[in-house]
Amino acid sequence: MVDPINPKTIMSRSMDLSSFEQNKKMQPEIQQQQIETSQQKENNQKQKQVNETEESEHKRINEQDEQEGKKQDSDRNKEESYEEEEGSTSQSNKKLGQHIDIKV
Repeated sequence: MVDPINPKTIMSRSMDLSSFEQNKKMQPEIQQQQIETSQQKENNQKQKQVNETEESEHKRINEQDEQEGKKQDSDRNKEESYEEEEGSTSQSNKKLGQHIDIKV
């Protein structure tokens, strides 16, 4: 007649299949987690780059402001010295023009 079915053989096959099925079910979840972690890393890198760019831009703006401030100070000093020179020449011109010296 027919031999009886050995339960160990069936169990081992079912165990193999169940682990395979479980791995197959878990694969999309694992891939999704990997994608999520890689996107988080990329976002962190991009955020760092943006922060560094903003910091360097602020430094550059501050340096430009300082340079412009120094330039304006030097321009003011030049204007003041020029005004003083004009003032002294205008005073001497005023003295020259006040009296008329006529010789006959």
